[in-house]
Amino acid sequence: VGVGWTLDYEMFFYLVFTLGLLLPLGLGLVGLTMIGAFLAAKFLGDETALSSFLADSVMLDFVLGMGLGELTRRFGLNRIMLVAIGASCLFVAIILMQAGIGLRIAKAGLPAVAVVAVALAVYPPRTGNAGRCALVLGGASYALYLFHPLVLSLTKAAFLQLNPWLDVLPVTVFSIYATLALLASLVAAILIRRHVELPLMRRCSRFGRRHVQSAVTSG
Repeated sequence: VGVGWTLDYEMFFYLVFTLGLLLPLGLGLVGLTMIGAFLAAKFLGDETALSSFLADSVMLDFVLGMGLGELTRRFGLNRIMLVAIGASCLFVAIILMQAGIGLRIAKAGLPAVAVVAVALAVYPPRTGNAGRCALVLGGASYALYLFHPLVLSLTKAAFLQLNPWLDVLPVTVFSIYATLALLASLVAAILIRRHVELPLMRRCSRFGRRHVQSAVTSG
C-alpha cells in the first residue's frame, strides 16, 4: 500500500498526543515536541533512519491541524473567521512557494488547513440527507485513504479494456472515467468500512472489555 508510509507518523502522533493528554501542558506540549523533534532532526541530525523520519516536514502538518482544532474549540470560530483562516493559509502557501520554499507545509500542510477550515465553515447539520452523507463519507475516509490507489488501478485497468486509448481521449470522456473512478473509490471505501473495519473494531472492543473485566475480577 503506497500510502502506508504515513501510518508511521500517525503512530508517532498518537504516542505524543496521548502523553500530552496526561501532562499539564496538553496539546501545547504535543506541538512543541513535534516541532522540536523536526528542527533537531533537520538541522542537527545525522543520516540515520530515525533522523530522516523526524526531519520530514509532514510532522508540521499535525501541528497545524491541532492548532486549528484548538482555535475552534477555545474560541468557537464562526464561519467568517474560518473562511478567513483558510484564505490566509492559502495566501501564505502561495508566498512561500513563490519564494522557492519547497517544504511540504507550503505545498500540502497549509492548503490542507485551508480545506478543513472551509469545510468546518460549511459543515452540514447531522440531520437530513446532506448530514447523513457527510457522516457516512467521514466514517469511510480512513478506508478511502488506504484503498483508493488499489481501486483506481483496477478502475483504470477495466476502462483500458474498453478503450486502450485512454491517454488520448477527449476531455469529456476522460471526465466520465474520472467520475466513475471517484464513485468506485467511494463505494469501495464504504463497503470496507461497513463489512471489514467496523466488525474488526467491534471484535477488538469486546476482546478488550473481556480482558479488562477479567483483570478487575482477578484483582
